[in-house]
Amino acid sequence: MPFSLDQLFGSGDVILEVILFLVAAVLAALGVQKLRWSPVVGYLLAGAALGPHGLHLVSDSPPLHVLAEFGVVFLMFTIGIELSFERLRAMRGLIFGLGFLQVAVTATIGTLLAMAFGLDAPAAVVIGLALALSSTAIVMRLLIDEEALAGRVGRRAFAVLLFQDIAVAPILLMIGILGGRGERVALAALEALGAAVLAIGLVFLIGRLLARPLFRAVAGLRSPELFAAATLLVVLASAWAMNLAGLSMALGAFLAGLMLAETEFAPQVELDIEPYRGLLLGLFFITVGMSIDPRLLLDNLATLAGVLLLLIVGKTGIVTVMARPFGLGWGSALRLGLLLAQGGEFAFVVFTAAQGFGLLASSTAQILSVAVGLSIALTPLLANLGQRIERQIEGHSIGKADFAEIGRSCEGHVVLAGFGRVGQTLARLMSEQRIGFVALDLDPHRIAESARQGMPVFYGNAASPEMLKKAGLGKAALLVITLDNPASASRSVATARRLNADIPIVARARDPQHARELEALGATAAVPETVEASLQLGGQALRRLGLDHNTVDEIIERLRSGDYAALGSLASPRHGGV
Repeated sequence: MPFSLDQLFGSGDVILEVILFLVAAVLAALGVQKLRWSPVVGYLLAGAALGPHGLHLVSDSPPLHVLAEFGVVFLMFTIGIELSFERLRAMRGLIFGLGFLQVAVTATIGTLLAMAFGLDAPAAVVIGLALALSSTAIVMRLLIDEEALAGRVGRRAFAVLLFQDIAVAPILLMIGILGGRGERVALAALEALGAAVLAIGLVFLIGRLLARPLFRAVAGLRSPELFAAATLLVVLASAWAMNLAGLSMALGAFLAGLMLAETEFAPQVELDIEPYRGLLLGLFFITVGMSIDPRLLLDNLATLAGVLLLLIVGKTGIVTVMARPFGLGWGSALRLGLLLAQGGEFAFVVFTAAQGFGLLASSTAQILSVAVGLSIALTPLLANLGQRIERQIEGHSIGKADFAEIGRSCEGHVVLAGFGRVGQTLARLMSEQRIGFVALDLDPHRIAESARQGMPVFYGNAASPEMLKKAGLGKAALLVITLDNPASASRSVATARRLNADIPIVARARDPQHARELEALGATAAVPETVEASLQLGGQALRRLGLDHNTVDEIIERLRSGDYAALGSLASPRHGGV
């Protein structure tokens, strides 16, 4: 008979359960770090060990799942903060194009396959819709850990996941219709649509009107505790509003993050939410692990293996084919397919709702839930496989040069972190002056093209100590960070300075405030792109007005040699402009 805390403490000791969760999280993180696995795998294994199907040390209670869901809520909030309305508008084709196609095609094929295996039409539709969803929590966590969210594959994965979150409410509505409420189809659909539009509109309106004044007032009190409380208030209120409308709480948090991204308080808000996000997201993965029943797995091994294989292979194939018309090569499309091949956390919600309406047998729901849980557990391995395949197919020529050998043999060279437009311009300057360089980038298309031109550009995260060491940072003359993502640039500066206390670091900054942050982290010089562009524009304007080149150069150099922050302050909103 399994040992339970209830035997010792009657109704159970909640504090001790929390302690067990924290111990499991720490041990899991340490264990997978030694094995160089994703932390998510450790959390899933810890959940399987602690839960009702393992040692039964922790009860699988509904309040625990509600608390764990806030890990996904805070994750989506931070993603919203890192985006902007402009970037989201630019992605609308991906969200409603690729996202819609993925859900529609996967659900249709899943439904037909389920009917082919003997299930009736309503049950088959439920299964098709549920398995069309992927795990927002694990995919976004992996993309953020790899700093790949802003890349071509990352943007498309995010677009698909965002559409899936939007689709949850219609899916649950359809389950209600299939469960015998067909006489109210039109009314229910209109009510759901009206509630969704009203909730989204209210979140936008209230956020636009109140978010900035609220945070200005709280910031004026100079109380970190009140600022953190205001942040939690905004996140939870937005999530609650979406939940009332039958939409995903994560979607509400994402909208709140988008609104705060437009304010000057976004960096501090993101910093305040980070501890909650990490802790609760770990708890979420532990609760998913608790749903995995090893005995059910063994008793239905063949069935589970078949369902799992169909799920992973089927979704990988569908997403790969769907992604090709949306600007991805075969290698990147296959990586995206493997990244989204798992079932999602909302599948558990769909299966539970379907059981409540009598659409799905309990045994079928259990097998499907275990298959989804296993697919989530396999995601880090599938994501790693996808990266390898992408490099082989689209960056095969990269391997012609031995990266490690270049890093060992180079001395007095320049390390370029990032090979976008700025990095490529610098590379041309270095080449013209016959200065050796090694560049790191995360876009396989750029790397493949650079390799065809014989340039030493390699796939790697410039914030990774191992990659910087392989690029020869210890013997380099200079590190130039050209990354356009402020958080990535900050991590790269901090990592490089820890590895080499003496190397000069020149970094691209978004604005004067970011430049000061980079210099505080160890950058020798940080160049705000907005200010530098303004100086160049001003120089051209003065020349066209008749000033001679030497005079203009002196003016520009005098301004440049002054404090960038002083220049930036003149362009702040309170000074206005024409």
